[in-house]
Amino acid sequence: MIVLYAGVPALCLILALVFRNYKKELFKKLDNKEHPLRFLYPASARVYDLFKVIYPSHAHSNVSSLLKQLCVRENVDAEIYLYNIKKIASLTGIFMAVCTVGMLLFISLKKNSIVSYLTRPQYGDANATYKMDVEYDNTAETVELTIDSVKMTEEEILAVFEESYDGVMKAMLNENESPESVSKPLELIDSYENIKIEWEIRDISLINYNGEITDAVEENEFIPMDLYATFTIGDISRVYCFPLMLTGESISAKELLIRNIYESIENDNSAFDPEVSLPDSINGKPLVFREIGSNSDRIFLLFGAAATVFLIFAYDRTLENKLKARQDEMLLDFTEIVFKLSLLYEAGLSIYKAWERIVLEYENSAPQKPHYAYREMRLTLEQIRNGASEAQAYGQFGMRCGLHQYMKLGSILEQNITKGARGMKTLLRQEVRDSFEDRKRLARKKGEEASTKLMIPMVMMLIIVIVIIAFPAVMSIRF
Repeated sequence: MIVLYAGVPALCLILALVFRNYKKELFKKLDNKEHPLRFLYPASARVYDLFKVIYPSHAHSNVSSLLKQLCVRENVDAEIYLYNIKKIASLTGIFMAVCTVGMLLFISLKKNSIVSYLTRPQYGDANATYKMDVEYDNTAETVELTIDSVKMTEEEILAVFEESYDGVMKAMLNENESPESVSKPLELIDSYENIKIEWEIRDISLINYNGEITDAVEENEFIPMDLYATFTIGDISRVYCFPLMLTGESISAKELLIRNIYESIENDNSAFDPEVSLPDSINGKPLVFREIGSNSDRIFLLFGAAATVFLIFAYDRTLENKLKARQDEMLLDFTEIVFKLSLLYEAGLSIYKAWERIVLEYENSAPQKPHYAYREMRLTLEQIRNGASEAQAYGQFGMRCGLHQYMKLGSILEQNITKGARGMKTLLRQEVRDSFEDRKRLARKKGEEASTKLMIPMVMMLIIVIVIIAFPAVMSIRF
């Protein structure tokens, strides 16, 4: 995993270094605040160009349409190209950050320290299971060691109920189906319900105190054996015999290793010791235990990868939000624009002069935030000055704005040029009246949206008030 974590950021940085001069002039003048990942842009541009070669039919028609409305230019190919480069660089930067944090998390969680002791659980607690890496005979195995809880003295052991015999037999057999054929490890339980159990194995050459059948029982061999258990509750104790028929079965090298580890733990430690000493060798061969680190770093990597994939699909959503804000802004500006246009036209100015004056007033006011509608008007004015016909320029203005009100205004102005100015004042006055009505409707809509958004905190406050009032009343009730 550490190779993956370190390799991805390293590969991205190497590509950024190799392609640092690719189309450098295109990105040199970009603002660092708006483009913090500018150092990744050359490599991202190389990847994007290669993608276009492999998939020449690939087209961002939706993105192109949105950017054309947001950028207020006739040709937005450069903006589309830069948008996709920034998108690739942003996703690359996010995944690099995920891998870097994942690597740090992996290093912090990786505790490959050598362990010599295991701590037993307190008396009455469940057995502790330790999952560890074991190095033995030039091999590494992952094993699970189950360590019993600290046992009480003999005076604290509880007495036996005779009716528990069948239940203890079933629990002791573990995965074995019948006491007449015992080939798998036994579960020598130390308690059954409220009964404490102490086992006695009179022949440990056949079964050890971990319930494992030793190598003395060969495969397909049947050996009768009796296990004795003392059941204790209070000061009453009884000894019960559990007759078994042992039969051996072939075991893997890992199972044999685990069996030898349990035998060494049993021989070298006391059940009353708070810590369990682990063996340092088996059959003369060194044995090393290492703790296994948490998998949190892998979960973090998967989460980061999933988030990155989600961002790929959600990235274009920002354009739609900007377009919605653009439309709302243009609707609010429309009333002011058409009112000024009507007023200046009735004062004796031509449509072109009135248009020019509105644009100049806007530019002289130096607004802190550019307004899309006035920028579109500025572009239309430049087109007329560059030789385009007024009728065509006004029609294109309405189409670029993309809103019904502006398209209607563009059509009215276009007809004024082609068919004459008859009835023009009446049409502009009607547009002014309609725009005021539209503005009222937009204000009501915004108010309704704001009211809807306020419902969530209001509901939360209501719940908090109910809890504050009801909690003391509920706590005062005696059940």
